[in-house]
Amino acid sequence: MKRYNLQSLFGKLKTLFLALCIMIISVLSLTVVYAALSVTLNISGATELTASNWDIYLDNVIVRTGSVSANAPSISGNN
Repeated sequence: MKRYNLQSLFGKLKTLFLALCIMIISVLSLTVVYAALSVTLNISGATELTASNWDIYLDNVIVRTGSVSANAPSISGNN
């Protein structure tokens, strides 16, 4: 027959109860924090889009050997 020491048994129960309370409190607090952060955020305002200029420059155009017959384009200024 195994003998139990009541003092050590109640000490373990206190520790178990304390750990259980901490876990319940942490789960409840995380639930509240998640609910607070998942609230819908409405952002309103106005904006205006304007035309933009694209400056594209081609430099050093080379026709390589073995390519399909092509003529080297002439590039000058903005053309």
